[in-house]
Formats: sequence, structure tokens, C-alpha cells
Amino acid sequence: VALVRIIVKQIPYEIFSERSALWLGDCHARAARVLVPSNFSLANASRNLGDPRDPHFSPDGRFIYFITSAAITDGAVHRVDVRTRKEGFVVYGGSDLLIFRTGPYRGDILTRQHSCHKASGCDHPFYVFTREGRQVAWIPHSERRDQPALAGWLHANHIQPK
Repeated sequence: VALVRIIVKQIPYEIFSERSALWLGDCHARAARVLVPSNFSLANASRNLGDPRDPHFSPDGRFIYFITSAAITDGAVHRVDVRTRKEGFVVYGGSDLLIFRTGPYRGDILTRQHSCHKASGCDHPFYVFTREGRQVAWIPHSERRDQPALAGWLHANHIQPK
């Protein structure tokens, strides 16, 4: 079981108002250990680990993907190896995070990513990224938080949402 433990709820005068740590729990042993301690940083947005949240296991159970705050417009997706505790940045994005369990994108990441265009302005369309962070698909017409466009894309690609 992956869980997030909130350490501090409100930090006065700071942009990010919560500190948390990512833990791994073993139900059989009734024990838990910290996988990603809270490590807040504004120096490098992709390295901010002050508020890990929304954990998702990879299909093989070896990694946990999670989101942290990174910028005003986007979070950051990270992953941690549950055995070695080695953590790494994967890609900017993070809202509506999903790890594909089956199908052609098994193990890949579905998330929204902030983008701006001169003609249409800013939006948050869905993209598919490999576990290494390489973009492999863009979900057409998923801008402006259009959930029917995502459902149509998943259906057209024979992917069952969780």
C-alpha cells in the first residue's frame, strides 16, 4: 500500500501550503517505511519533493508514480523504485494522473500538461508519456478539461479506464 502522510498542513507566507512524505506500507508485516521524504525546494521545480501526493503503482509493482508541486501552471510527475528508493523526475504535468494497466500503453503515463498557443490561449490537454517521460500521444480535443474527448480516445484505442 502506498500512502501519503501529511506532515504540516499550512505554512504561512509560502506558495505551497502543505508538506507531506510518501510511505510504503506492508499490510502483512504491519510496518511502513518512508520512500520519499518531504524535501521542499524552489530552486529547481522538477526537484521539489515537498508535497508528494496521488501515488500510483506501475503494473509490475516495482515503481510508484506520484505528483509534486512544481510551478503555478503544472505539477511534476516523479517515480520511485520501491526496493531501492531511487526517485526520479519523469515529466511536468500531473493533474488527472493515470498509469495504464493494460493495452498498447501498458505502464505508460496519462496526464494533463499545461500548454499555450497564440491562437487559442492556454489549456491543459491530455498526453501519454512513456515511463521515461517521452511524449507518445496527444489526446485530440481534450483541451478545456473535456472528459468526453478522453473517453472517446480511450474507447477508440481499446483501453479500459480503471
